[in-house]
Amino acid sequence: MGEKAYNLIGGIILVPEMIKKNTFLELIRSMHMELESILKDLDQQHMDAPGINDEWSIKDIIAHIAWYEAEMVEFLEKQSLQGSDWWNLPLDERNELIHQAYNSEPLDPVIKNEIITYMKMMNVLETVSENNLNNPADFAGMPSEWQPWNVIASNTYEHYPEHIQQIRNCLKK
Repeated sequence: MGEKAYNLIGGIILVPEMIKKNTFLELIRSMHMELESILKDLDQQHMDAPGINDEWSIKDIIAHIAWYEAEMVEFLEKQSLQGSDWWNLPLDERNELIHQAYNSEPLDPVIKNEIITYMKMMNVLETVSENNLNNPADFAGMPSEWQPWNVIASNTYEHYPEHIQQIRNCLKK
C-alpha cells in the first residue's frame, strides 16, 4: 500500500491510498479552518472587489467552493458518481459557469450558503463508513481504480489551498 504526498499550506502530509475516516475528516476540517481564518476579518469591500484573475472576487471564490461542496453532498447522499452536467465540461468552462451563476448573488447569502453546505457535507461524511470512503464499488458509476475519498478530497482539502493562496494574493494588492 503506497502513500501520496500532499503539499498543504501547513506543510507536506503523507496520506495512504486507503484512508482512515478520522484522518480524512481532520484533513478537511483543518484546511477549511485555514480558509475560515482568512475570511473572518474581511469586510464587504474586500469580499466583493474583483481581484482574482482580474474578474473573480473573494465572494466568487466562496460561491465556487460551495458549489463543489454541494456536489460532494450529492455524491455522498446518492452514493453515485452522477452529479451536475457541468462535470462533463472542461474545468475552465465549468468554473466559468459556476462564476456566472453566482457572481450576481449578494455577499451574505453566498457566505451563508457556503457555511450551510460545508456543515451539511461534514454531517453526511460523519454518517459514511470508513469502508464506504475506500470502496469504489459502494458508489454507482465509479471506476474501480478510483477511491471515493479521493473524489471528495479533490473537491475539499486538496481544492481549498489553491483558493486560499488566491485570496492571500488578492489581499496583498
